[in-house]
Amino acid sequence: MNTKTIYKWDIDTETLPCDRVIDVPERTKFISASMQYDKLVIWGIVDPDEGRYQLRRIQLRGTGRDLGPKIGEFLATVQKLPNFIIHIFLPAETT
Repeated sequence: MNTKTIYKWDIDTETLPCDRVIDVPERTKFISASMQYDKLVIWGIVDPDEGRYQLRRIQLRGTGRDLGPKIGEFLATVQKLPNFIIHIFLPAETT
């Protein structure tokens, strides 16, 4: 069966810039990011019947900080505090 649903993942934001690695179903399509209950959350469309998982890297960068040589595709900008903005990127490669 080829059903789709939306999952969410909490992402740690204690240090910036940083990369985080999360375990997601294969072919997850990340669609959005926002703050929810004081935590950074990323949502993605997944096939809940997908039995295979993969590690995906999420890049978090602050405004005015170096993006680094291998910055991924932009996903979203979120505001954690009035003066703490996080820009989220998704590298093409898997980890």
